[in-house]
Amino acid sequence: AVREAGRGVAYGCLDWSERRDHLAGPLAAALLTQCLAQGWLQRPAGDRALLLTPPGRQALGPWLRLDESA
Repeated sequence: AVREAGRGVAYGCLDWSERRDHLAGPLAAALLTQCLAQGWLQRPAGDRALLLTPPGRQALGPWLRLDESA
């Protein structure tokens, strides 16, 4: 599905409110969908922010280089 999107698979995108780059494109959307389905991330009601859950910290911590003591 990511390849069939007809545009770049992944690219940087400047968030207009945060003024920080984030991953955009079909790959980013697929990763977000999977992380939400696994319960690794949660989206608070009425908020654009994402919360990293304890299972998400365990699963994604090595990729995000999170300090395990935090």
